[in-house]
Amino acid sequence: MIRKIKNDLKIKKLHLHQFRKTFAQRLYENGCSVEIIQKLLDHSDIKTTMIYLEIYNETVKSEFFKYQKTK
Repeated sequence: MIRKIKNDLKIKKLHLHQFRKTFAQRLYENGCSVEIIQKLLDHSDIKTTMIYLEIYNETVKSEFFKYQKTK
């Protein structure tokens, strides 16, 4: 199936993990917690899940300040 999609769309490189990464990233961008994404991807270690996610500095800052306000 991946080969057919790759050929139909004339994409040189296409791997199944690209779909997993996109799935994880979209979940994260829409507010899903890293822990839930970890479970959905069936990762035993959160570090593996973090490899899939691109968490930008602005996101880290805003989450940090949200956390500080709740203390």
